Amino acid sequence: MKNKFKVLAASVVGALSLVIASLAGAAVSPIVVPTSTASDMLANVSSIITDPGMLTILEVVAGLYVAFWFIKRLIGLVPKSK
Repeated sequence: MKNKFKVLAASVVGALSLVIASLAGAAVSPIVVPTSTASDMLANVSSIITDPGMLTILEVVAGLYVAFWFIKRLIGLVPKSK
C-alpha cells in the first residue's frame, strides 16, 4: 500500500510541476543526454573494478555472502529438536 501511495504522490507532483511550468510560460523541454554518456559511465565502472584494492573488497564481500549462505544451508540440514 505504501509503495502505491509513493508512486501516486510522485506522479501527482510531476504532473503539477509540468502544469505550473506551462502556466508560468516556461518552455518544457525533454532531458537531453549526450551519446557518450553510456561509454563514459562504463569506462568509470571498468576503472573502479580493475583497481586492485576495490577488486579485493568485492571478492571479500562476495566470499562472505557465499560463506553465510552455505552456513545457513548447513544449519538447515540439522533436524530441529522437539
